[in-house]
Amino acid sequence: MRDTLIGLLAVIQPSMPKRRTFVAVILGFLIGLFWAYNISPTTFFDADPSQLDQTAQDEWVRLLADRKAAANFDVTDNIVQLLAAVDEPLEIVNRLGLDSIRAEAEQANEIAATAPNPNFLSNLIPIIVGPLVLIIVMAVGGPIWNLLIKPFIEPYRRRITRRASSTSDDVAAQTRAAMQEAKKAQATLSADYSTSELGAPVMQRMTSYLQGHGQYDDSFAIEDENDMFLGETGAAISETLDEEGKNVTAIEIWLFDKEDFVRTITKVFATPYAMNDPALRAKLETKGELVLIEPGGVAILETNTLQLHARIAEVTFNNDGANPPNSVIEKMSIELAAWRKEGVGAATPATPMAAPQPVAPTAPPLPEQPAPVPTPGITPPPPPRPIATPQSPQSPPPSPPTPAAPPPPAAPPTPAGQPQPLQPPPMQNPSAPQLPSIDDDDDPFGGTGDFTPLGR
Repeated sequence: MRDTLIGLLAVIQPSMPKRRTFVAVILGFLIGLFWAYNISPTTFFDADPSQLDQTAQDEWVRLLADRKAAANFDVTDNIVQLLAAVDEPLEIVNRLGLDSIRAEAEQANEIAATAPNPNFLSNLIPIIVGPLVLIIVMAVGGPIWNLLIKPFIEPYRRRITRRASSTSDDVAAQTRAAMQEAKKAQATLSADYSTSELGAPVMQRMTSYLQGHGQYDDSFAIEDENDMFLGETGAAISETLDEEGKNVTAIEIWLFDKEDFVRTITKVFATPYAMNDPALRAKLETKGELVLIEPGGVAILETNTLQLHARIAEVTFNNDGANPPNSVIEKMSIELAAWRKEGVGAATPATPMAAPQPVAPTAPPLPEQPAPVPTPGITPPPPPRPIATPQSPQSPPPSPPTPAAPPPPAAPPTPAGQPQPLQPPPMQNPSAPQLPSIDDDDDPFGGTGDFTPLGR
């Protein structure tokens, strides 16, 4: 249970509000209470008489006594109803000595509300309960928003923000030119990934930057063949050498994964000048891993389920002399191709290797038997066949070994018509059956499972 809570805390903690956020919200709440009760208190209109202070309630009762004295008809029920609107009307009448409406006050006292009795704790409750409620709401609502709601809203918010941003006519014309350039690059410079080991990508787009583009910030949704949203990727200006943003020296590539919404992966394409300038390089390294801008340069971004290849299809530097050589990008086309990780290698499966055929175990060769001493006129018997199993546990005593002798000479041919006498095969000593070896220490039950036959 403890490990589960620790693991859950590690997942939720990045989505929790920061400590300074808690402090700022609670401090703002307390300042609001102080302002509302001391500096600019709230003014009530048309409130109930029970909400008046004691002086105003006393004046209310005096006015009711004057009304009864001035009336020329019976107003008892009306006086009782109005006296019941204040706290403890009988106590007020006795304290003010208004005997003319004592009878009405006694009737109203039975239905009147009890006067509140504020104390120190009741005044302290708003100061304690308010911050506690805010802390609980932020601690619970923060992870719910960041983990479950924001990942689905963020892509649409970014799209709406980009569309709502106003641009000048020049910037709009440059944007159209960049879009046309991207279409040309898409048609002529796109790579064919269908034959690669990754297979066909789920998304393949081309984005082009032209100097003076202004707010260069392209993004593309990553969707599968069923139009299900998987994530988003894009390219944007990362660093410039001037305040106007025309001399771009680095472009960043970012990848957002719907299943890995805790972070957004970023890598930066940097010019040779930016890579060799220590201060500029240190500044860019805080944004992500640096990749040198050169034709064919590739930056690979990976999340839990997505893999993105950003390839520089075309690049041109502006070496007009106003800036250091190879420091300002004049034109750059980047191809973005994304794959789902579970689909990597599925488009071009490797040829399955045939399983090796089982090899039948071969028996070890039998030792050669010494040839028997030939007897003149008698043909030697054929060699004995190997005996697979013993014929009988009791066998005759083994015959004495025959001494080694040179190969026998060829037997003379048998005259025709004379049959050759049959010779019985020599007696062989059958080998005893081989018992399997048993390790003395192979019983994990301490001898209770030892089934070794007796007499072993």
